Amino acid sequence: MSLARRGFLRLLGAAPVALPGVAREAATKAGIGQAFAPEIGFGSPQGYPANPASEGEWITSICERVFSKEWEKEERERRKNWHVSNLDPDLASSRSLSLSAAMIIQRQRNIDRSIASEREEAKRNYLRFFKVDFLGITEGAA
Repeated sequence: MSLARRGFLRLLGAAPVALPGVAREAATKAGIGQAFAPEIGFGSPQGYPANPASEGEWITSICERVFSKEWEKEERERRKNWHVSNLDPDLASSRSLSLSAAMIIQRQRNIDRSIASEREEAKRNYLRFFKVDFLGITEGAA
């Protein structure tokens, strides 16, 4: 492999690490300043609050949204056309189900698992920030 190619591949490998710092520096030079800085980087949500009081309000509003019936209905509607790539072993080995029926059941299971996972993550974030249960949800309840 040539040295030029190695250098290019090294540059590609370092780009994700260097990108937030470079973008922050460019924003500062452009006069955008610190207002733009919190939105730069991987995994930082848009409009993430800077002070703890608004962060608590933000986490509370996320939890209220995730545990609402409207959100669940929207998520089920949005995910109803998800592609099923794997079947659970009990569905795959069932001789009484057609393949299409097994895929429909698997899609519903995947949606249920995804919604439960998002709710668990929201509950963990709330418990981490406030150290109390959200909406009467205890550690053992689902």
